[in-house]
Amino acid sequence: MRGKRLRNCKTLILGIILLLFTVSSITFASTWNIQTVDSEGRVGERNSIALDSNNYPHISYYDYNRRDLKYAKWNGTSWDIETVDSEGSVGDYTSIALDSNDSPHISYYDWTNYDLKYARWNGTSWNIQTVDSEGRVGERNSIALDSNNYPHISYYDYNRRDLKYARWNGTSWDIETVDSEGSVGEYNSIALDSSNYPHISYFDSWHRGLKYARWDGISWDIETVDTYYVGEWTSIALDNNNYPHISYYDVINGDLKYATTTFLVPDTTPPTVTNLTPPDGSTVTTSIPTISAIVTDEPGGSGVNASSIQLTLDGNIVSL
Repeated sequence: MRGKRLRNCKTLILGIILLLFTVSSITFASTWNIQTVDSEGRVGERNSIALDSNNYPHISYYDYNRRDLKYAKWNGTSWDIETVDSEGSVGDYTSIALDSNDSPHISYYDWTNYDLKYARWNGTSWNIQTVDSEGRVGERNSIALDSNNYPHISYYDYNRRDLKYARWNGTSWDIETVDSEGSVGEYNSIALDSSNYPHISYFDSWHRGLKYARWDGISWDIETVDTYYVGEWTSIALDNNNYPHISYYDVINGDLKYATTTFLVPDTTPPTVTNLTPPDGSTVTTSIPTISAIVTDEPGGSGVNASSIQLTLDGNIVSL
């Protein structure tokens, strides 16, 4: 806070007030509502789920008997089920995301042609495209949508043993190799931050570790998160500050692991106020004083924001 001008004040006291919130208890249903969505043949492998604006589930999944991609949507009273793609052997390794119109976008693998495919509901029909057909590509894919409802897909290149990434630019697919060091990308998961930049967690089978790639606007920033037989079956999510949170499997110990770059428990230590001008408790004679101070918070944050920093002027609290 620098140069804050206040009128008609005589006595100044600066205080930092930390707002404390009480979280009420949350009660969950005592039982699970379990349903069979589809029982026609051997169905349901390689499934993926997303919720729409009504909190209704949409599920993409594989029909093993027919080798098709299927899709189920809850309409409020029952399941609407349809076959999305039945051209050859398709629909394995599905991933689904919903756009701002609650329309589904699905990435999936084409076993017949060894390609990465993508299906989008345009409101009347399914728009189906082959995203990448260069070699055997598309296994272990993951999809996310940006603020323009454009799809971003991470996926595995089996022939080259690389992690690849495809992004729809509005007219065509921009495709690139993210990481080609050794054998990487077999298990992968993607999430987009507030700038629509992709963050990808993935498995390094060469070094048996978990890796993380982030697009910084110019290039890929790649790092190893964890090592020694870890990183399979990874999944990533970003918090409101764009920090990554990654779950993954530990093969040696048979454990579920979790990694993040932020603090799970916020720092409760109050911030430090220094260089306060005029000094705390001083009397100000001018009607338009200039007030300045430096507020320093420790890494991890104490939960303090602008609304929790207040001035006390002549016994009256003034919010900044």
